[in-house]
Amino acid sequence: MAKTLIKLDDVVKAYDDGQIKALNGVNIEIMENEFVSIIGPSGSGKSTLLNMMGALDVPDSGSIIINDVDLTSGKDLSKFRRKNIGFIFQLHNLIPNLSVQENVEIPLLETNTTEKESKKRSKEMLEAVGLGDRLGQNPTKLSGGQRQRVAIARALINNPPIILADEPTGALDQKTGKKILNLLKELHQKSNVTLIIVTHDPNVAKQADRTIEIMDGEVINDYEN
Repeated sequence: MAKTLIKLDDVVKAYDDGQIKALNGVNIEIMENEFVSIIGPSGSGKSTLLNMMGALDVPDSGSIIINDVDLTSGKDLSKFRRKNIGFIFQLHNLIPNLSVQENVEIPLLETNTTEKESKKRSKEMLEAVGLGDRLGQNPTKLSGGQRQRVAIARALINNPPIILADEPTGALDQKTGKKILNLLKELHQKSNVTLIIVTHDPNVAKQADRTIEIMDGEVINDYEN
């Protein structure tokens, strides 16, 4: 039986001295190895929700339990993130003065991984996303789709159980975006990770096994695709 990997219970997050409720009593359960899309218009609370799931922020009230860890218990969230979460952002966030391979190795820097092992793992990850021939190249020389592939390799290098993707195809043309989405789906199946994609695009959302729709900080729909 599948295990509950992520559980949000009555999560509230407000800004501007409580004037703006980004999340207003959110209850969500996501199972191990699920592929879930979170959809909603701009300002609906999607990014805040992703920040909560990624241990980048904590709620004002309510609880968040991820991989059996209570994120509101005051634990070291940076250590938790390194071990459990891989992030993929819309604009890649690659460092331009590092090579493609060096960018992929960044999550390993604060671990006990040797340089030799880092090189081996980063090479394997880049080969998995079809960029094994670009190890020493500067990321500024790559296309948008290739840079996103580098970001995916970087997100997967620590073998995290959870991948969070924030509009991963948002800055790409439709054809390239489809390739990236297919790659994510393939890696999800091969690596048995839990994949969560935040998007405003219904065509991207329906590729997931399940869609959670959020509006004005509240879950208004949760359905199987």
